[in-house]
Amino acid sequence: MADDILQLLRREHRNLAGLLHVLDRQRHALNADDTPDYDLMRQIVRYLDGDGGSDHLPLEEQVFEQVLARRPALGARTARLAADHERLRRRGRALIDAADSVLSGQPVRRADLVSLAGVFVADYREHLCREDNEVFRPLEASLAPDERRALTAALPDAAGAGNDHEYRALADRLIVQGAGPAAWAGTARATCPVCSQG
Repeated sequence: MADDILQLLRREHRNLAGLLHVLDRQRHALNADDTPDYDLMRQIVRYLDGDGGSDHLPLEEQVFEQVLARRPALGARTARLAADHERLRRRGRALIDAADSVLSGQPVRRADLVSLAGVFVADYREHLCREDNEVFRPLEASLAPDERRALTAALPDAAGAGNDHEYRALADRLIVQGAGPAAWAGTARATCPVCSQG
């Protein structure tokens, strides 16, 4: 079981931020009339929205339920963040559908794909910041160590959390494709463990 679910979720947020960086680079390539890796875009979005094997969003939703029992004052914040999850899934699905269309030879306006990717990346980044600032930091400041352990123990999915084989497979793919340490400049190194390997 994870020792501290809040630390685990923050670590996962750093991983997600690194993947968003890669997705944004694909969007910039598309915007510059280069050909992005549509399959990579699909794989990243599927992972980010939970369809690609990530348990991050469902685990957060379980955390929100437990938080309400311990800190009812955070109820409006957690409800808004749970609604964010649904919006992110819808936007992710729209981006995947557009990439699927391109891959199957159907016409898709480049500007539409750039817009879908840009909105998804910006919205997801904003969501991660909001979770950190509005829920995780207040919880870290207010929960005693025994309360944090109890929160972690109360989550049925926490037992496998942190052993994210899908993330590792995606990170390995990025390294093999040269999208790892040598290709990521500056800020990515501070936000993604893939980058810290170089």
